[in-house]
Amino acid sequence: MSGVCAVVLALTPGPNNLISFDMARRAGLREPAPLRWGLAASLLVIDAAIIALASAFHRVLSVVEPRVKAVGSL
Repeated sequence: MSGVCAVVLALTPGPNNLISFDMARRAGLREPAPLRWGLAASLLVIDAAIIALASAFHRVLSVVEPRVKAVGSL
């Protein structure tokens, strides 16, 4: 999933890419490096949050699913 997000974010001209490209055009490739590191870090934080929420949902679902199936079979 993370790879898909990275490819989509790299290929679509969102605000992050436009700012990074503009900074690179104006100042070269070294000056906007902190911005790119920040964008990469934010992607990792978002991925970690998605994984944590999906894991929590899976735990809740594994407890609730048998009860829902029992009620649905009535």
